[in-house]
Amino acid sequence: IQKVRDALALHFSMKDLGQVSYCLGIEIEYSREQGRATLSQADAIERVLEKFNMTHCKGVETPMEHNSVLEPHIEGSTKVYDCPYRQLIGCLMYIMLCTIPDISFSVGVVSKFSNKPTAVHWRAAKRVLRYLKNTLYLKLE
Repeated sequence: IQKVRDALALHFSMKDLGQVSYCLGIEIEYSREQGRATLSQADAIERVLEKFNMTHCKGVETPMEHNSVLEPHIEGSTKVYDCPYRQLIGCLMYIMLCTIPDISFSVGVVSKFSNKPTAVHWRAAKRVLRYLKNTLYLKLE
C-alpha cells in the first residue's frame, strides 16, 4: 500500500487522512473484533426527508403498498402534478444504490413516471420516503 501511495504522490498532491469514516454521504464504521464494516446513510436520508418536507412524517413498514398498480398519465383524465418528482427519484436512486437495496423495486416502479407524474405517483414516491424514515438507522453490513 505504501508503494502505491508513494507512486501516486509523485504525480498528485496527496494528504493521508487516515481510515475513511464518511464519504459521499455514506457513513462507514469498522469493527475489528468482528472483522467487518457497516454502511449507513442516516444523515443523507434525514437531509432528503427535510428537502421534501417529510421530516415529521409517519413511518411505514413497506416501501410500496401491497398490490399497488400505478398507471401512466392519460391526457385529459389525470392531471400532471407540479412537484420536484425527478429530484426525489434521483435522491432515492442514490440511496438505493449505496446502502438500501430493498427499495430497488419501488424506486424502479415510481421512476417510470418521471416524465408526467400525477398526484398518485407523487404519493407513491413519498411512501418510499416514509419507509426510509421508518428504517433510518438500519445499516448495511
